[in-house]
Amino acid sequence: MKKIIISLLLCMLIMCGCSSGTATAFTVNGCDVEKDELLFYMNRLLDVTVSDIETQYGVSATDNGFWDTPVGDTTPLEILKSAAVEKITRIKLEFLCAQEYDIETIPINYSQQMEAWKRDNDERQRKDANGETVYGNVLRSFYTYFQDNYLSMQSSLKTALVENGVITITDNELEEYYNEYKSDLNGSFEESENVVYGWILDEKYESYIDSLESSVKISYEDMQVETSELT
Repeated sequence: MKKIIISLLLCMLIMCGCSSGTATAFTVNGCDVEKDELLFYMNRLLDVTVSDIETQYGVSATDNGFWDTPVGDTTPLEILKSAAVEKITRIKLEFLCAQEYDIETIPINYSQQMEAWKRDNDERQRKDANGETVYGNVLRSFYTYFQDNYLSMQSSLKTALVENGVITITDNELEEYYNEYKSDLNGSFEESENVVYGWILDEKYESYIDSLESSVKISYEDMQVETSELT
């Protein structure tokens, strides 16, 4: 386990050292995270974060100066930033881990992801014009493009972690888990085994990524965000 984590950290430094060409908001083990990427995830997480803040602190997003309103020892804007940083950091770790196991992925760099998305849409349009099969919408949003590739990467990474013995699932674990949750399942152990295996794998995968996060070094560079940039 320690060898894998050390190898991942070295991989981060080597693969993420290049400049993105746009303003850097922060770095994850030397890997640039662009301000555009920070804003993208802040906007993705905005609704749920605002709802949580309103519930917890009794403030309203419609109040004047909401984003700078003191809540506890922080502000809604800083809470939203922190949520985005946490999300981005975890995603970077997953992609870097996938590359450690030679799993082909979309680029880690946000600007390069955007370029790859545009090329992908161009190719989908070309296929559609030529009468070739295109699955889903001909033109996909960046989020849909990213999410499809992200989920595919996760699936491949889970398989690789099992094949390399990083994650193990024993027969006893399967039976114990089934007995604990069989009221939520339809069928016998044999009929439910694949579902139970998937549940355990998901839990162990999340725990493994948690363990990688404990070794991450984040360096903040330019976290200035204008509230007018939030949608």
